Amino acid sequence: MRFRAMALAALLACLAGTTAHAAISLDDLLNAADLGNNTVVMDGIRRGMDADSCDEAGLSLLMRASREGNLELVDFLLRNRANVRASTSWGDTAILLASQKGHAKVIARLIEGGAEVNGAPKTWSPILYAAMEGHADVVRPLLDKGADPNARAPSLLTPLMIASRSGHIDIVRMLLAAKADPNLTNDRGDSALGWALAAGNTQIGDLLKSGGAK
Repeated sequence: MRFRAMALAALLACLAGTTAHAAISLDDLLNAADLGNNTVVMDGIRRGMDADSCDEAGLSLLMRASREGNLELVDFLLRNRANVRASTSWGDTAILLASQKGHAKVIARLIEGGAEVNGAPKTWSPILYAAMEGHADVVRPLLDKGADPNARAPSLLTPLMIASRSGHIDIVRMLLAAKADPNLTNDRGDSALGWALAAGNTQIGDLLKSGGAK
């Protein structure tokens, strides 16, 4: 309930802030962020538009810039006090979107700005997205900043299971070094080792066994 209340409060705040100034329309501002037209966005903010402007689902300027890997705009929005922990109605945050796309420099800036590296329990967290997409250069700084190597998705998937099935051996090594538990199972009883072997990733299977997988 606390996460839902926080998300609703952030959504109401960002919608309220977009109607006060008519220098640029909300749609134009959001589209500019999507397209990387930083000059338009920055000018709108300087003229009084809210740095937390968003659409009805809560997808904010910062989330859009993070998703596109637009480090310059991310930095500008954070310096103008954009809410780095805001979330959409479906739970996405700026760091989640950046992790899914593999934007390591953006993620570093978001963390510097106060982004939460761990999501709510049993939700998709940044490290799960990064492991799924094979972004080793994202997994490493997330772990260094305290991301849970045993983070759980709603189906109880862990980063290690995902990386093992997908063949991302470098990420498997990182996770094992960070004390990821190789014997955890998802809601169907599948383990990282089982998934690795089912996918034909025998080298990862051997690595998991050396890390204590049974």
